[in-house]
Amino acid sequence: MKKNLFFTIFFMINLFLVNISLSANNKLSKNCKVSLITYSPGSEVYAIFGHSAIRIFDPALNIDYTFSYGTFDFDTPHFYLKFIYGNLDYFLTVSNFRRTIQYYISENQSINEMVFNFTLTEKQNLYNYLLENYKPENRYYKYDFFFDNCATRIRDMFILSSDDTIFFDEESYLNNKSYRELLKPFIKNNPWLDLGINLALGLPADKNAEVWGSMYLPLYLKESFEKSVFHRNDSIIPVLQDERVLFKANSEIQNEKNILNKIVTPIIILSLILIITLFITFYEYLKQRRLIWFDQVLFGITGVLGLVIFLLWVATTHKVMNNNLNVLWALPTHFFIVWILKKEKFKKLISFYFSINILILIVLLLSWKIFPQEFNNELILLIIALLIRSLAIIFIKNPLVNKNVLSQ
Repeated sequence: MKKNLFFTIFFMINLFLVNISLSANNKLSKNCKVSLITYSPGSEVYAIFGHSAIRIFDPALNIDYTFSYGTFDFDTPHFYLKFIYGNLDYFLTVSNFRRTIQYYISENQSINEMVFNFTLTEKQNLYNYLLENYKPENRYYKYDFFFDNCATRIRDMFILSSDDTIFFDEESYLNNKSYRELLKPFIKNNPWLDLGINLALGLPADKNAEVWGSMYLPLYLKESFEKSVFHRNDSIIPVLQDERVLFKANSEIQNEKNILNKIVTPIIILSLILIITLFITFYEYLKQRRLIWFDQVLFGITGVLGLVIFLLWVATTHKVMNNNLNVLWALPTHFFIVWILKKEKFKKLISFYFSINILILIVLLLSWKIFPQEFNNELILLIIALLIRSLAIIFIKNPLVNKNVLSQ
């Protein structure tokens, strides 16, 4: 709460001071510099992928601003619903550079600056485009995680402002990565976030991003421009004029913040579920009777998860959530089938349903490494548990159906 209040006050003061200066719409001097500012990942979920901004620095005009396309308002009505649906407005903000970097230093995020080798005309183009974008009627846009965000907008502004074509390194290792793979370095230390993001992303996330697509993440935007060149006047010259680190984060502080994420992880919880499943199934086998409540809980929760994944696919505007094949093991129909597990008249339907489920799960496990969509490996534990219980439902007698068992 205090952090949000501080950020709000900080933002409003910056907004007031900057708007006064921007209203003049100054013509830049020959000493002006334009830079890409890259902030390393932070500890908060919304900062875990880092951030990018454009710096316009002109000492002759007393201008030193950062332009950021990554701002959103937590107080937006129905914030979370709009974010999930894909209808949340992000907007361009302008702030004093020195005050801004103090905030990121306080958050222990490294700050890198890359000065662009732009002509004065190109610098003026960029500044004019940014001022036009900053107008109230232009500053808002619909955020898209892969294709339209705080990094891709900056990439597009630099390219739009350049009089010459910017060529990126087509031999870069980024050319061989999918959108999903590019995320891994940022979420590997937060296993629950890793699992949640990969459950929500569908097949589009497994497409090859190539260099152009990789720039949806600030770090890869930075790396791509580092190796980029102009073809200018029959010469090949680097896009960057200079690069420097303005602040280096304390890695020990970051590690302290991440230690809690390593105590209770998905693999521990899913391993526990599998162990409980094996214990209950062995008990049922010995007693030849089923504990139906366990199947109702296991398949019921899996079904709810499947419904959420399916709704993210069909009921939101996020393209990256389309065609999510996680619904093959987290069948939404599980949520409905659990309500009839105790009913004798549905015995044949239940047997048929779980026979199909067994087939799907076996095919999924056998094709795990070649499946078109990449799944978290921890899910194998849950899928095996679902497979075991599907077999138990078919082959272990139901005490509510077999009265001889009940009388023993």
